[in-house]
Amino acid sequence: MKWITIEEYAQHYKVSLSSLREKIETGQIEYQLSSAKYFIKDQALPEKNPFDKETLDSPIMNLEEKNKELIESLNKKNQELIKLRGEYEDLKNLVQWLEQDNKEMRHILNSLHRIDKWMKDPEAPAN
Repeated sequence: MKWITIEEYAQHYKVSLSSLREKIETGQIEYQLSSAKYFIKDQALPEKNPFDKETLDSPIMNLEEKNKELIESLNKKNQELIKLRGEYEDLKNLVQWLEQDNKEMRHILNSLHRIDKWMKDPEAPAN
């Protein structure tokens, strides 16, 4: 039996690459991996009975799996959002503290400037 790449197989048997990859991942077809390429036997895949239990359950199982994946992803995003909100609050508090510190420093600087002026000319009127 001849082995061909999945690209060749897809083109020859009019099957999508994603379907072939899914069948490889789920162990539905025999394959070989060589030089980072998948090879499968050059023979038509068996036809599935559209009314067998596996075929009928497959879309439901895929939806359930997708639903679980989406819920997990949503939970991760929610955790990231909670973390980011905390970081945002921390940054907001830091900005407030820095603004207050800046205000105090400007006040001190103005006072020092007035003292310096007075020391240079004690007779000058104070502002």
